[in-house]
Amino acid sequence: MGALGRFVRCGRQKSRYLETSLFQTGRPQCRCTGALLLSGEQHARELSAESEAIAEAIKLLAPGISRARKEYSRKVAEQRGEEYQAIVERIVDAAKALGDAFLVHHEFINSQGLDGVSWRYFRPLNLDQFGNLDEPTAAALGKPPKWMTEAQASAWRTFEAEAPWLNYSHRALV
Repeated sequence: MGALGRFVRCGRQKSRYLETSLFQTGRPQCRCTGALLLSGEQHARELSAESEAIAEAIKLLAPGISRARKEYSRKVAEQRGEEYQAIVERIVDAAKALGDAFLVHHEFINSQGLDGVSWRYFRPLNLDQFGNLDEPTAAALGKPPKWMTEAQASAWRTFEAEAPWLNYSHRALV
């Protein structure tokens, strides 16, 4: 250790330990960079202050970033909307085809069972995990929304009584 300083890790030359000097400020100072060397507590305080400043800057910038992200998202959706619509249509078509195939399978196996044919020779798919395929079920249409006038609510109840096949998924249409 030198007479007027001590060896500490230099921020600029991380692989070397340099002797510090107390000449100019009375505080440990790096000889190669002139930067003040801080104790652990001082360094922690500076990092805390810097962290608080960054957090404040983020708070100030967040609304602008949010607006820019929304605008960017809107533009991307406009540009790529047709591509996404094509993907969605393919998924819906595939789901419909799968549902139709399940129904055909179900009807075929049921008809063979009615004819007395044993299932084990066909090795049918186990469709129990998909629920009852004979009759789809859904929640009832339900009460009319509170925002409706009495005349609208009356029409709603008429639809509910005269078209029992309407269910919760039809609420937007009614």
